[in-house]
Amino acid sequence: EVELNKYLDQISIKFETDGDRFMVEPVVPEHWHKIGMGDRPKSWSVNFEITVPKGLNVNCESINGNVNVSGENLDVSAKTTNGSVSVLENTGDIELITQNGNTTVANTRESGLNVIQRTQNGNITIEIPDATDGKFELSSTNGNIRIKMPSMIKPQLDARTTNGNVIIEADEMLSSSLNLKTTNGRVSCDLETSGEVK
Repeated sequence: EVELNKYLDQISIKFETDGDRFMVEPVVPEHWHKIGMGDRPKSWSVNFEITVPKGLNVNCESINGNVNVSGENLDVSAKTTNGSVSVLENTGDIELITQNGNTTVANTRESGLNVIQRTQNGNITIEIPDATDGKFELSSTNGNIRIKMPSMIKPQLDARTTNGNVIIEADEMLSSSLNLKTTNGRVSCDLETSGEVK
């Protein structure tokens, strides 16, 4: 405990505001970022849990870490470089972007939903059990894309991956036109579709 407190005392939190933008950042000794330089913990991380009122637009950005957003927000934009990004139970449009990590959407909005999910190295998962329409752009370079949606949905769906599989799960025949593409992998749908599949 004494050893832990020694390190905790060296961590501070930096807060900044710029208009309607709120920024929070952990501040640690410079040598913590350099292996073999000075007295430092073997590994360390700082997690933030931020609560905002319902009905706000949320824009989150991180460099090395996961971003998870949940609750009845409006539009959500979440971006990170090295980490996963997820949005659960949101009621607005969604944009999730990461370079190295997975993206996950589980949404309860019924109509007019717009979702963008992009990653270079990671899987994409989207579950939209109550949606009736919407526009969905899903893109990965190295990873699988898994889509779970109701049979009656009529979306504009574009799902592309270079090295991975594209998998659609639904409970009945789909009446949608889908644009599904992979270079090194397979495209599968567990049910027939009465719409156009490219």
